[in-house]
Formats: sequence, structure tokens, C-alpha cells
Amino acid sequence: MDKKMRCVTKNDISSEYFDLEKRIEIATQILDRNIKFINTCDNKTSIILASIGVLFTIIFTNIKFSTILNCIYQICLKSILLGIAYIIFLAGSVIVLIIGLGYFVSVLHARLKGGNEKSPIFFSGIYKHGTYNKYRQAFVTLNKHEYLDELIDQIFVNAKIAQIKYTKYNKGLKFAVIGFVLFMFSMSIVACNN
Repeated sequence: MDKKMRCVTKNDISSEYFDLEKRIEIATQILDRNIKFINTCDNKTSIILASIGVLFTIIFTNIKFSTILNCIYQICLKSILLGIAYIIFLAGSVIVLIIGLGYFVSVLHARLKGGNEKSPIFFSGIYKHGTYNKYRQAFVTLNKHEYLDELIDQIFVNAKIAQIKYTKYNKGLKFAVIGFVLFMFSMSIVACNN
């Protein structure tokens, strides 16, 4: 009963493996799932960016920039070292927050490299055929094995895109949360000094 796992090649026609139609169906489902992962990451990132924008709008309509400068001045009157520490803390929180926002924005950046240059199923590859007739010819002459290969290629490309997006999303989330908490702490110091 112990069968060793091995890779299935397109020339493998053994009955113990799925037939070609079933492999195409499974590959299509996997590709759809990968695309949903990408869309989910993009949607979560968009919601977070919009939320951060709303939060900062609320914060800066209640706390004016002149109030922050006045707070720094008041702290510096008490102690120059404390004023410098506050400025470094505030600047650090803003930098960490900007790094997080940068990661979030990079999640939404389109990635078109990888895969078959003239793929009949990937939008960038479709466009590279040049004309409708050239694309149509490439598509209608596609056999089932070639179609399965194209699906597998797109599964790999989209999985790589999803991995990159989620890595950047997670880094962006960490930096943004840390930066936002530090920034809110520094704003609470401003509120306490008023």
C-alpha cells in the first residue's frame, strides 16, 4: 500500500491519475482560489488605507499642527532634552507609520512579470499577441494539454503574486499598527499639555 509519491508528467496516462479533463477542472479551481486570495488581500489593504485616512482626518481636525508645535515648545521650555526626545519619538512614530503605509501601497501595485510572454489566458500575454486575429489564432489552436500547461503556469504565477502581496500586507500591518500606536501616544502627550 506504500506507494512512493512522484511527479505526474503530461505523458503519464496511467489510470491511477486523473484524466485530462479532471486535471483541467482542478487546475481551474486552484487558479480561481489563488485569484480570490489576491483579491482578498487587495480589498483588505484598501479598507485599511481608507480607515487610516479617515482616522488621520479626524485627528487633525481636532488637533491642529500649531498645537503640536506649541506642545513641543512647552516641553522644550521645561527641558531641552525632553523636547528633543519628544521630537525624536514623534518623528520615529511618523516614519514607522509611513513605512507601513508604503508596504500597503506596494500591495496594490500590479505585477505583470512572469509566466508565458504570449499566454492565451493571461491578460498581459493576450495583449502581447498584437491583434485580435493573432490572439484568436493562438487560442483556437490551443489543445487540452497546452491549456492545462497554461493553467498550471498561471497557478504558479498567481501563487507567487499572492505570496508577495501577503508578505507586504503583513509587514505593512505590523509597521502601521506600531506607528499608529506610537503616534497616538505622542498625540496624547500633546492633549495632556493643553
